[in-house]
Amino acid sequence: PGGNMTNGVVAYAKSNKYAVIMWSSDSKDYSRPTVPRLMNNIFREAKPGGIVLMHDGGGDRTHTVKALPEIISKFRKQGYEFVTIPELLEMQDQYPSLIAHKSQKSQKLEKAKKP
Repeated sequence: PGGNMTNGVVAYAKSNKYAVIMWSSDSKDYSRPTVPRLMNNIFREAKPGGIVLMHDGGGDRTHTVKALPEIISKFRKQGYEFVTIPELLEMQDQYPSLIAHKSQKSQKLEKAKKP
């Protein structure tokens, strides 16, 4: 929860040959913002190769659901396309800074834990 990676999740994933996938844009929909604020939260940090964090549980997600068609439309108008995580990973040559950044962050957290 909260993107916390200090609880051994990175080491566990690595030892089991899993990748840890994080987001690059947080909608902050857990705070139940208005649709315009939710849109601002997303598009302020949006970038090619990015991953948007949105929730579908844990409370009333009416604003999230209401904003989704507008979010999708705006991304498409800006030339974005939607892909799955495996498809995004296959495109890492196209977006090396995003993938490398997340990988380096994970490695730093893992190294910080070791005695």
